[in-house]
Amino acid sequence: MILQKLKASVSQAGVISRTDLANQYGISPDGIEAMMATWVKRGVIIRQSGRKDPQDIHYRLAHQNEIQCFSMI
Repeated sequence: MILQKLKASVSQAGVISRTDLANQYGISPDGIEAMMATWVKRGVIIRQSGRKDPQDIHYRLAHQNEIQCFSMI
């Protein structure tokens, strides 16, 4: 149920930060990260980190036919 609410919040906002989701639902940012990982793995939501601050995480809905790429250095 909470996963559906998180997805709905992302859908409504367009782009929303991990901090905003944590404040909205009273959950720690790490808890949000763990729950959002389910949607990210399914390709429903895209996780983006900030250019200046990699800890600044935002989420948005994936467009149809969009694939999220991961790079490991």
